[in-house]
Amino acid sequence: MAHLIKIILCNHKVGPPTPLGIIADQHKGQTLGLGQYLNSRYLHLTPIEHLQHIYKLCQVHYKRNIVKNKHFSSEIRSAMYFLIPTLNTQEVLMIVLNKIQLCDEPGAAAWTKDKLDPWVLSVRTIQADKRAEKRRKASKL
Repeated sequence: MAHLIKIILCNHKVGPPTPLGIIADQHKGQTLGLGQYLNSRYLHLTPIEHLQHIYKLCQVHYKRNIVKNKHFSSEIRSAMYFLIPTLNTQEVLMIVLNKIQLCDEPGAAAWTKDKLDPWVLSVRTIQADKRAEKRRKASKL
């Protein structure tokens, strides 16, 4: 589990620290184990639902896997790198992932397959990223 969890984001404003999110790499077995652990402690959500609420894919890992695949066209790389993190609905996210998966570029289908786990690019996670960015910008004012 130590290799999975990179940073635990906490809310310290009221009462004891409350986890807001976990930034982690994309190790499927460890991530599912975390979801099962959370489900054993908090039964109101399934393991996958817990991950959709709390898991955030480490952006260093996410972007590094795009950068190292230099053979992708600029259109596909832009969709992976810039478009996906800005999407607002799961439906639109799935449309973009489907287009990437079905393009005839080597490695695109494999890249997409990794992102289809329901917690990896959950719109909840993307929206949480946007809220965190707004909070960071507001705190700098």
